[in-house]
Amino acid sequence: MPIGLITKTDYQLLILLQSKPTISYSDIARIFNISSATAKRKIVELRNKGLYSGKYAQFYPTALGLNKFIVVSFVKSIKQILMLEKALREHPYTIHRSRIYSPKLGIYSEFNFPMENTSFLEEFFDNLKNEKVIDSFTIFESTHIEKTLPLNLNKVSLDTLSWEYDWNTLKESLDKTEKAVIPVPPRNMLKSMKELDFKILSILTVNADYSQREISRMLKRDRTEVWRRFKFLEENIISGYRSKINRQKFNITSNKIIFLRFEDELELWQYFSLLSDEQLRPPFRYRIEILKEKNSTKKIFQIYISLPQNHEAQLFYFIADNTDFESYNIDTVGAHGVRYSFYEPNFDYNSWKWKINRKYVVTDTIRNVISKKI
Repeated sequence: MPIGLITKTDYQLLILLQSKPTISYSDIARIFNISSATAKRKIVELRNKGLYSGKYAQFYPTALGLNKFIVVSFVKSIKQILMLEKALREHPYTIHRSRIYSPKLGIYSEFNFPMENTSFLEEFFDNLKNEKVIDSFTIFESTHIEKTLPLNLNKVSLDTLSWEYDWNTLKESLDKTEKAVIPVPPRNMLKSMKELDFKILSILTVNADYSQREISRMLKRDRTEVWRRFKFLEENIISGYRSKINRQKFNITSNKIIFLRFEDELELWQYFSLLSDEQLRPPFRYRIEILKEKNSTKKIFQIYISLPQNHEAQLFYFIADNTDFESYNIDTVGAHGVRYSFYEPNFDYNSWKWKINRKYVVTDTIRNVISKKI
């Protein structure tokens, strides 16, 4: 018997949506031998059951002339947490924030920041520290070598919601792993972009369920023009689409951020290769990324993972055998974890550049937060 509201059809449809987020109703109808209207109704049912909440587009920061930074900030009180969350909400280049805890309380945040002057990001956090909003912080710069692995629903038992995975296989494969193909960040495409591209991207990063016809109508633009710009974005800017599946319905309740430091860089690349391997890798959703601390060349391996609690220990036994690491629990419940969509007003169409000056990215944001102290 299926658990709760999850039926076999729900399960099969979620697997399909996970592997092909942009699949059409007509293709779903063909695969399940039903009508397009019935396919659409089944997607609505998934939403009503809280199993699925649509999809959104992801993009390559480097293709837009942006650098990705990760900042881990630590505090001593919930009052500071609330102020820091306001600061990150106010900052125009924040793309993600989540509360973290154990062994320290703080916030993990991500930024896509203009390449012209990244020192302003450090200045922003220095100001927060001076104003006692935070106690300390560390900035990591992405090397843009990363990979996101989706949830593999084929590995869960629908009857028990238990996940089938042998961590010993992963451990035994580490030394035998061949070097993975390292993704190459796409080149800067800003000069080839049009104003319409930014407007389309701002919609798709919130809700990619809109059709090209609907977006044409929303933006009051010709459908053929929108189709051409879609094609350009998908070939050069958009890295993919992600289906939003409620992992808690499948017993995925633990979220971790882990930083691994290696003495031998070869081991770092072995980890990247092993965890990139579709046949060997854990079936849970995670992102692996190579970082470096700001103003340093030493590389750090980051894992951002969601998994069942009964698999946590096995993950850490695997990691602890090979390297030094630090780990934090992630709180993404409600507003404690927020993903921000592409923010079009950051781009100045007159100069055809990102807005990057001290007033815009440091002074105004700090002033707005400090004036609203709790």
